[in-house]
Amino acid sequence: MPDHLPPQRHDNLFRSVFGEPVEAAGLLQAHLPRAVADRLQWSTLSVEDSDFIGPDLRASESDLLYAIRRRADGARAWVYVLLEHQSTAGRRDRWMRLRLLQYCCRIWERDRRDHPEETELRPIVPIVFYVGDGRWRHATEFSELFPEEMRRWPWLPRFEHVLIDHSDTPPEAVRGAPKGRAAQLIMMAGYRVATARWPALRRALPLLANLAVRNGWQQVANLLVYVMVTQQKLIRDRFMQEFRRLAPKPGGEVMNYVEELKKQGLEEGREEGLEKGLEEGLEKGREETLLKTTQGLLRQDVPWSVIEKATGVDEARFRRLEQQFNGSG
Repeated sequence: MPDHLPPQRHDNLFRSVFGEPVEAAGLLQAHLPRAVADRLQWSTLSVEDSDFIGPDLRASESDLLYAIRRRADGARAWVYVLLEHQSTAGRRDRWMRLRLLQYCCRIWERDRRDHPEETELRPIVPIVFYVGDGRWRHATEFSELFPEEMRRWPWLPRFEHVLIDHSDTPPEAVRGAPKGRAAQLIMMAGYRVATARWPALRRALPLLANLAVRNGWQQVANLLVYVMVTQQKLIRDRFMQEFRRLAPKPGGEVMNYVEELKKQGLEEGREEGLEKGLEEGLEKGREETLLKTTQGLLRQDVPWSVIEKATGVDEARFRRLEQQFNGSG
């Protein structure tokens, strides 16, 4: 993996993919213990605001908090996922369990402030999602941080986190919804030694191609960007050639876009140029989707107050988007 790759790249991919409830549900159902997964109403899963990590650790960690209802009584619960993205699981990660407890306490404290009338804490299922080129070497039980002869003392805190360790997972064993599987595979390829990268990317290719054929290449642009900036030119070129073979139309659109960037003076193979250009394409796709959504709502006589709340697009921004894409005044 390139040394210069900013940590925000991993965070952005992780959040953009698993910030979608369908993709998150696919990942979580595949990895939670069956006794837990069967007790949750997955159709109620939603993403909550989350930023419980201190500024000193944001370069190597990212988090997502999900709200969900329990199947038996509809009561509330949380699933908290902490992404650990570094080359190896080092000594610092021995204290992951202590940090997880701190983050869970911050979640409970915020909930107490927001809902002072409640008399019970909402349960949290903590998960560590780890990608790296060395296996996770630490226990998942909090009490094992204490001397062995004292671990059974009744006043010591006890909890265990779920561990998703992709450091040596075979590509064919990755589970989840299609986009989530593709994201896991390309993140694995971003951290593994050169000889182990292509098997993971090859497994991701048909997933990405199918998504691009159905929904357009902007649907997977952030995943393509990640491959572009984490892989060397030889692997990157092979990947894009195969992507174009599997998805000729969207693959050709991506390559045409890259060629246009080169004509504008960007050096071939410059990761920052490819990243910037593809992200511009992704943003263009988002804006075009917003325009079409707003136009559809207007055709149904939905008032602007409702449209703005639902899409974030006010009338002035709509006119700008309309002029941008349709050339209208």
